[in-house]
Amino acid sequence: MQYEHEYDPMTESIKTTKELTLLVLDVLKKHSDINNTLTQSGIQKLIIEHHGKKYGVKAIRDSLNHLVALGFDVYWKNEGKRNAADGDYETVRYDWYYVHEFDPTELHFLIDGLFFSKYIPKNQCKHIIEKLVNQSSKYFKHGHKMPDSRPNANHRLLNAIGAVNEAIERRLQISFQFNAYDVKDKKLKPVPDRNGSLIRTVSPYRIAIKNERFYMICAFDKGDYFYHFRLDYMDNLKVLGEEREKGKKTVNAVHARKVSEILGVGRELDLENYLKARVYMHGGKPVQVKFRAYTSANPYIVGHIIDWLGEDVEFTDVSEESVTVSINTNPKACILINIP
Repeated sequence: MQYEHEYDPMTESIKTTKELTLLVLDVLKKHSDINNTLTQSGIQKLIIEHHGKKYGVKAIRDSLNHLVALGFDVYWKNEGKRNAADGDYETVRYDWYYVHEFDPTELHFLIDGLFFSKYIPKNQCKHIIEKLVNQSSKYFKHGHKMPDSRPNANHRLLNAIGAVNEAIERRLQISFQFNAYDVKDKKLKPVPDRNGSLIRTVSPYRIAIKNERFYMICAFDKGDYFYHFRLDYMDNLKVLGEEREKGKKTVNAVHARKVSEILGVGRELDLENYLKARVYMHGGKPVQVKFRAYTSANPYIVGHIIDWLGEDVEFTDVSEESVTVSINTNPKACILINIP
């Protein structure tokens, strides 16, 4: 037996109120900010224009006050008093606006970081920027146009980030094929490991971004040393069922440092301190490096050194022409530092 739905005016009224409240919130998010406010009649016109529905100004006012009571970031700039129907006075709020999660300065900062990062593919960068722009009102303009010369989707990097993050979160090992550029045709080609295998199995610990490049910091399947692999050079990634190793075995290696020396059995990687000693993500054990920097040749060289090596750098033997620099880092980093 089928039963017809019985019309309930109370239920329909609640549905209408909810719908209107959501429409008011949508209009405020898209069409207002602290510098561009809306009147209640202005909200009414925008709901008609964009949603094809008409509600009374009083109902819109009730929805605005309801959003405020619920704790949404809905505010007003001005208010006043007017005579109410019962002969008393009531407070009337004017010039409504929505406070977005990101202010314009924060959005510009995030969008600039994406736009000027050449390792994020064009279509992915554009997609993320569009999402960020939608976090503000229609009045926000970022002013960037994606150049045609920017490379399009590099699914290698995106797939690697997803797979490696999954393996790290689940504390599992991962296998992959690593590539390197061929000097003849300038294309990525598979590179075998030291045993001749094209498939490597590692225990990933962290993803690091250094000099705008994405790296996976990992130990090999025996948990011996930490190594770094560029994510955009990795293919055929598979998250395995085996738990990652915890740095319990010591072997001879030239280009890395023992896992147990860095984090100890079972501990997490201290990424900040780890990267301080690896400006260019070179392998090898950090050592105390000392060199002479000549301020007579570049008066701003101290600032450049701090930018690249960090504030842990120590300056001694200061003279008018030069200064001695000491830092615990990889010696290759000091050779390759790009000091203008």
